[in-house]
Amino acid sequence: MSEHKKKLILAIVLASVFVILLGGVSLTFFPTQQTPAASTAKPEPAPIGLPQGGLAIIEVPVSSTVELNSSEGFNSSILADGASNSTLFVLPPGGNGSVPFLVYTSYTNETVNAYLTVDLWSPPDASDSVQFNVSPSNLTLSPGEQVKSVLTVTADKDAPSALYMPYVDVQTNSSNILETQINMPDLLVANSTPSCLFLVNEQQIIQPNIAAPAPSSSPIGNASAGILPPISSPPLSSSTPIPSLSVVPTITIVPGETATVMYGCLTQDNLSLNLTAPAGFSTQFSPNPLDIILGSTTGKTYVLTITAASNLSSGTYEVNATGSLSTYQFDASFFVAVK
Repeated sequence: MSEHKKKLILAIVLASVFVILLGGVSLTFFPTQQTPAASTAKPEPAPIGLPQGGLAIIEVPVSSTVELNSSEGFNSSILADGASNSTLFVLPPGGNGSVPFLVYTSYTNETVNAYLTVDLWSPPDASDSVQFNVSPSNLTLSPGEQVKSVLTVTADKDAPSALYMPYVDVQTNSSNILETQINMPDLLVANSTPSCLFLVNEQQIIQPNIAAPAPSSSPIGNASAGILPPISSPPLSSSTPIPSLSVVPTITIVPGETATVMYGCLTQDNLSLNLTAPAGFSTQFSPNPLDIILGSTTGKTYVLTITAASNLSSGTYEVNATGSLSTYQFDASFFVAVK
């Protein structure tokens, strides 16, 4: 090989080495900026109920169904407050009754243990003479499963007449389920069963459609009955209209028989009643209050009796009534279904 060719090959080799070394230096000191590939992964959704930047307790409710038609031992009546009508159980002294109810969880896939206890919204002074028990009191609630428990009420033979407002308190071992209350029908312990018990307090008379402020302690009354403690309100003037009932109760009567309507007034004022009944009915109102304890709230209970003529035709009749408690007036009307 000639000297010229050797020099040419050596120059080519040195040039190649120089290019390789130059490329390495360039990558070291001047790296190439690469565009990152787009991610196909979906972002994790934020947990429902958790606000940005904070924590929240997710309340998974415990639901219930009270089986009123399967209750035993009670007489049934109507509890009215002008805003709603609900079932009132009546139990004579010395009697006992039971009402089953179903408990289940909603919107959760976990199995939880529930612990049930009975309490009273407004315990009367005579609460020791009436016993409330729930059995079973320890329940295992699987997803989608309804578990039955039974509330049993026993009244002593010497139990005084009183209105009770029981509920079942539910606590669980789950951090996702807050404490829950199951409202039971209110209970009247009395020797006779009224066709209707009409509860009245001053707030319902003055402002029947305005909700009361939330209580700072345990409520006195039943949410289903809308019972509130007496309040102080300015007297009504003669020009103040008497508010009409949002829901008018209906009692049932047989021709020739007598029914009773009780007015439970959660005040110490005396009740007077101005009443107009249609033809075929006779009425009698007693101004002397009955000895009935209306929860822990002091009050007075009055009785109106109404008798249907033996030849009265079947149908629904309206009895117009206006009640007065001192300067307070309220609509005390009701319907009578003659059958």
